[in-house]
Amino acid sequence: MTRRTCLPAVLLPLCLLACSDTEARERLRENAQATWDSAVEVAEETGALAMEALQERLDQLEPRLDELRQRADELHGQARESLDRLLDEVEAERLELQRRIEALRAQGGEAVERLQREALAELDALRDRLDRALEDAPPAGRDG
Repeated sequence: MTRRTCLPAVLLPLCLLACSDTEARERLRENAQATWDSAVEVAEETGALAMEALQERLDQLEPRLDELRQRADELHGQARESLDRLLDEVEAERLELQRRIEALRAQGGEAVERLQREALAELDALRDRLDRALEDAPPAGRDG
């Protein structure tokens, strides 16, 4: 009988350690999940702010496009055709960027960061192209 009573007495601390270890693992798992959930929430908020900034920069192109359209309306001949072609190309690029920004909204994480960098570079290039076109185009009121 002594053996039977001693065996559980020896196993009891091991069972307590195992229970404590299981509880500790569960707490760690819960903490890890909470940390992950917080990180996802921050990433989503950051992503939303980044999407807003991209959309704002895309929207800032509109006044430049409008000005270029007004200048094109006053031109004739080769100058008008050239500017109309440029406007068509820029508008196609703008629509593609808009499509990609919408696609970014549907994605998350690292893909968003990579595509955001690419979209920002393309927005900068498009803005520069519009600025050069505005510098080269005859001012409003002059016929070409």
